[in-house]
Amino acid sequence: MPALTPYGWRPVTIFLGAILAGLEIFIGTGPGTKVRVDEWMTALIGIAMVTILARFLPAAGTRFWFGQEVIRRGPITRPPR
Repeated sequence: MPALTPYGWRPVTIFLGAILAGLEIFIGTGPGTKVRVDEWMTALIGIAMVTILARFLPAAGTRFWFGQEVIRRGPITRPPR
């Protein structure tokens, strides 16, 4: 979805990453709740670091990373419903 832009992808990445990491950590057998919360917070820090890192990469790198390497010939319009 190149039309979402990096400003749209950052919150989607953090939100979806938090949900998926939480599901992975809290579902199933494992250590106590305190350890699981620590693991989840560690996963959230990693997701945030990768997402923030995208702000400091060169523009060519972020266009490729967010799927915007397509040459645009005109404005992006949504398909009719």
